[in-house]
Amino acid sequence: MRYEKFISIFAILVVSFVFGLPSVFAKRAKAQAPEIAKGEMAVVMHNQWVRIVNLVPIARGNREWNYGDTCEIQKSGTARVLGVSDSRVLLLYERVREDASMLGCASGAMFFAPKREFLQMKSEREKQLAAERVEKELVRKILKAE
Repeated sequence: MRYEKFISIFAILVVSFVFGLPSVFAKRAKAQAPEIAKGEMAVVMHNQWVRIVNLVPIARGNREWNYGDTCEIQKSGTARVLGVSDSRVLLLYERVREDASMLGCASGAMFFAPKREFLQMKSEREKQLAAERVEKELVRKILKAE
């Protein structure tokens, strides 16, 4: 009798552990994942080809892009968050400057990127800005010493 009671309790504990534990880990992982908010911006750190998802064609000079076309976003342009899905971010690209070469996507190009890619762009830019601050402070310090 005691043995059967022990087995029943043990089985309940095992089942509770097996089915309850994954949800605990999922909640922790979700809580630790950085949130991405609409309107957040990141700087494009390197040229990259993207697939355009604009519902209305966009143009730059005599070149026009339609939904599904590809173009290259240029380093130093910006990507602003328009919306977030489970694993992707809808971004709006803005060129840093217009030039006569006509290379690259037009400002206003919309494209999807994986969340991790947007977070990496944002992180790289934050590191770059921190390094610039340190370097500027060093320049100030050296100039002040003279």
